[in-house]
Amino acid sequence: MQSLIFGEKETGSIKVGKMADFIILDKDLMVAPTVEVLSTKVVGIYSEEKKFINPR
Repeated sequence: MQSLIFGEKETGSIKVGKMADFIILDKDLMVAPTVEVLSTKVVGIYSEEKKFINPR
């Protein structure tokens, strides 16, 4: 998708100098039981090097 908007040089992989927007969750969704997925809480949101929610 990034190549469609010509953003592949700034995003698309984790490397020094590239931008990253991401969230931090209170549990690992890859190993959490299915019944716990809907109760997952966002504890941190980071966008363009700014923190929007403080982790607990």
